[in-house]
Amino acid sequence: MSDLLFLGCLIVSSVLSQSSNNVVTDEKPTIVVTAPDSNFLVAEPFDVAVTVTVDKDDAVRFADLEFESTDLQVIGIRDQFDVPVPGNGQRRIWKRIFTVESYLSGSSRFPTIQVAVTNEQRSRNLESTPLSINISSELQSANEASNSELRDIMPTIDVDAPERSISPVWITGLILGAFGVIGVAWIGRRLASGLPRASTSRQAIRRLGLISIPTNAGKLELKHAEEVHQEIEETLRAFLAIELESDTVQMTRSELIQTLKRYFGSSHNQQDDECVVELEQMLASAEAVRFAKQPSTPATLTEAVDKAKRWIRRFAATQVKSDSSANTPREATA
Repeated sequence: MSDLLFLGCLIVSSVLSQSSNNVVTDEKPTIVVTAPDSNFLVAEPFDVAVTVTVDKDDAVRFADLEFESTDLQVIGIRDQFDVPVPGNGQRRIWKRIFTVESYLSGSSRFPTIQVAVTNEQRSRNLESTPLSINISSELQSANEASNSELRDIMPTIDVDAPERSISPVWITGLILGAFGVIGVAWIGRRLASGLPRASTSRQAIRRLGLISIPTNAGKLELKHAEEVHQEIEETLRAFLAIELESDTVQMTRSELIQTLKRYFGSSHNQQDDECVVELEQMLASAEAVRFAKQPSTPATLTEAVDKAKRWIRRFAATQVKSDSSANTPREATA
């Protein structure tokens, strides 16, 4: 009898131990968007954190973020994934931190973020609420009401001036002075961290977004696939022609890769090397479709466009960080 009682106690203890090790929470996933403040200055980088809290068995996938209709520009992204919640071993934190800046003063909004939460049983979609951001300028008057235009510099005005003759010497001096001012302004814009690159990368991404890809399933006509890859390659080469200040449009693939390597120089890091490898892969894929007649589908073309967008954002963000740390842009190689 005592043996049966002892065996029963062992069975109950085993069941209780297994149930305590397989606790399933009923908490729903949450998404929160935060920033250290709601007011920032023009050209002042700041972080916006998107925090998703889920069960430990869930996986989180962030959708791509587009800023087509806002004044904000993403210059960096950092991820902190699958971090245990302090004091709760059944929950995890997935966080994506966007480093953002703006060169336009006024009110703006950090757009909604969409994430997919999946596990073996189900899949759920979450969407954050927009975050209001106010960008102000140190040169901006506090009582100005309009927030829709640049106000750091007063606009030009028309004045009546008496007619008078100007000697050729004065004309020559004015021309030389104008060229000098233009040259200094151009150099200043290249030395300013982020602004030229932000504008260039934004234009390149918008050009990629205008590429038309049919939505019908199955293989596409080879001609259309060639046109899409040609547009991708031309956009990348035009973007690098400005960034590297070289005639990359007329270069062969190997010449372009060597030019990019020389641009990074001996101080290149892992991110620079990855940029080189990814660019060579994209150019090789474009040549495979255009010259080797490799078949494509709407899905593969869409992925090719998205990959080019991600590469441009990554290159621009890498160079902005490099310029900020060194206070001078990298020297381009012709």
